Amino acid sequence: MLILEVRNLFTYQVDIACVLETRVPDFVGKRIKVPGMKVFYWVYDGDQDANAGRHGWRDLFQTHINTPDRHNRLRSHFFIELPTKSDFYFEPQRVVNRKPGRDVLKIADGCAWEMRSKIFPPINLFKRSVCMWTNVKMGPPDAILGIAEAFKRDTNPKKVNLGAGAYRDDNGKPFVLPSVKTAEERLLKQNLDKEYAGIAGLGDFCKLAFQLAMGAKSSVVSSGRNATVQSISGTGALYIAAAFLSSFAEHKDIWVPTPTWGNHKSVFTHGGLRVHQYRYYDPATCGFDASGCLSDLGKIPKGHTVLLHACAHNPTGVDPSTEQWREIGHVIKSRELFPFFDFAYQGFASGDVDRDAAALRCFADEFQFPTMFFAQSFAKNMGLYGERVGALTLLCSSTEEMERCLSQLKILIRATYSNPPIHGARIATEVLSDPDLRQQ
Repeated sequence: MLILEVRNLFTYQVDIACVLETRVPDFVGKRIKVPGMKVFYWVYDGDQDANAGRHGWRDLFQTHINTPDRHNRLRSHFFIELPTKSDFYFEPQRVVNRKPGRDVLKIADGCAWEMRSKIFPPINLFKRSVCMWTNVKMGPPDAILGIAEAFKRDTNPKKVNLGAGAYRDDNGKPFVLPSVKTAEERLLKQNLDKEYAGIAGLGDFCKLAFQLAMGAKSSVVSSGRNATVQSISGTGALYIAAAFLSSFAEHKDIWVPTPTWGNHKSVFTHGGLRVHQYRYYDPATCGFDASGCLSDLGKIPKGHTVLLHACAHNPTGVDPSTEQWREIGHVIKSRELFPFFDFAYQGFASGDVDRDAAALRCFADEFQFPTMFFAQSFAKNMGLYGERVGALTLLCSSTEEMERCLSQLKILIRATYSNPPIHGARIATEVLSDPDLRQQ
């Protein structure tokens, strides 16, 4: 966007007043015909009273032509906003003709540009730098993280933070899991480098994360059909998955339960998907709305994506029973929908990582879905909040399909954050590969 600043300096005489009355509006609103142009600011700084009152220019002129010192100079000052790809922008030097007492400024072919005319010095037209972000509105604070920011600002010693879910000790201080401390101490003793990870992340971490979700003995694990990449925690996994679906899925639609995590809609929308809702929670019973959920899932068009909370539904904590998961899986498969599990809380629902993975494994092993997404986060179950450790897996129908999909996931990652951070992933790898640390 380009801003033109126009300053006109005129003498107080009645004939010039008439000129202003007839010509300035023409200049501002009629004679320059550029698509997208608008005048957005007027300032009169020739007189203190007028400046304070911000009168319209006609009122201003009537005030001054009736004053004894009306032969003093009055400056009118206004801005014109123009799109940068207009003729006005690209074709400078078509100018200008001034006839004192008749025309203030005449524009040839609707174009004018940076000029300080030697013919009439009082009129200057020149380019002025301006902030590009004038029209950017203040966004709302994040519903969850905004509470954490407000908590830090609050000086009340009795304050309690019930915003973002994170472990605290008895004194309200951040708590680091002993297994994580031990793993980190081991890593520090190894004097490891700080080289870039590959685009897909650390290979050992991806392998162990997939095994944690599916079970080390799963036939899906041994099949090699998984395209697993390290992600910027669970949010990063969700976003890369959304970008992949937006790029390659036939339908750019995803259905989320109501309610769902507050960031889901924003992540998926920015990832290029249209977000819809299906019933999930029944406020009357404070439980799972099985009939409403199954009814809504049964009406979703073929090929759409369905987001499922694998366990510890956020924000309600209400999960379907094993049999209800089977009913959900049956409807999704019969409708030929694409399942996408958000698996952020493995170990939090039952205290057992295998039991909490039951729904995901049911879809993969029992229903044998040929393809599905699932996003993992290690922010919660390892307390690696700020390390941003996660994984995204696309289960494919064949190893050949897996190779193709993995190549495209890597292209999306490369364009988004290039490659993931290594420290948190190394900690998670150390914990997952050591039976004693894992047991803790």
